[in-house]
Amino acid sequence: MDHAALYAERLKTPDQAAALIRSGARIAMGLGVSQPPALLKALAERAERGEVEDVNLYYLLSTAIAGDTVLRYELMDRIRPWSLFHSAVERRLEQRAFEEGRPSPVQFIPTGFQQSPRLLCDEVGVDTLVCTVSPMDADGFFSFGTNTDYAKPVSETARTIIFEVNPHMPRVYGDCTVHVSRVSGIVEHAAPLLAVPRAEPQPADLAIGRIIAGLVEDGATLQMGIGALPNAVCDALKNHRDLGVHTEMLTPGLVELMQAGVANHTRKTLHPGVGIFAFSMGDQNTYDFLHENRGLEARPVSYVNDPAVIATPGWSRSTPRSRST
Repeated sequence: MDHAALYAERLKTPDQAAALIRSGARIAMGLGVSQPPALLKALAERAERGEVEDVNLYYLLSTAIAGDTVLRYELMDRIRPWSLFHSAVERRLEQRAFEEGRPSPVQFIPTGFQQSPRLLCDEVGVDTLVCTVSPMDADGFFSFGTNTDYAKPVSETARTIIFEVNPHMPRVYGDCTVHVSRVSGIVEHAAPLLAVPRAEPQPADLAIGRIIAGLVEDGATLQMGIGALPNAVCDALKNHRDLGVHTEMLTPGLVELMQAGVANHTRKTLHPGVGIFAFSMGDQNTYDFLHENRGLEARPVSYVNDPAVIATPGWSRSTPRSRST
């Protein structure tokens, strides 16, 4: 059967796709931007109707997409959240339970991000993956787009894979694809990707950013987090040269450094000429930059954050900066 026929065979409405999830399922839900709104809404409605129960939901960094659907407080007796990283959604659930004198409905699993694929695949043994992906390419492959992180490893072991195909999800290169033959259900749903407002640096952030940037040599390889301070550091690095990127999170600040030619990855000895990331959250400019960009590759977080990879000898070639006084 050719790719198009396989796709058509697996194409379903959100309700039909959610019906593939049975009571007792152990589900890995995509992180952040990749949380699929149509699928999660359909799953929440099934739980609300009592058509599914004892669903265990594993994930990092929930957003309002999940908070308004599968992570509603009223569904906690049928959908059990297992959070590997709390957001405001889990804190609200815990606060409401505390106010009502009830135990927290959210189970927290403390783990390093790099270890999340091993935990989900080997220790938990999740059987279902739900997330948003880019449209299928001519060879029958979907790209995980903004979120390869733990989704790619889980896709290699889960029995049931349900994708929400969104034309707004960028197609990204690297170790970040799944063939249609592995997929159990496909839902087509066009929706703008979650945009994260830029946290504007305060004067103290800018001062700290300048200090940190002064410690970074030309040719260094960067890992950045989210927030006002990393943005300030990126702003202060714009006079540097030949920086590289190998980061769990690809941020708007890093994208701006690449667009300006400051981060060109030329001195990296591991993946020279290519920026490496595990997931991305940002603005529309960030997502547009990701789309079909050969200068970027997404890889599982088990690789990106592996200390043995990061500590590779000769990982980057940096030289001291000359400074005028």
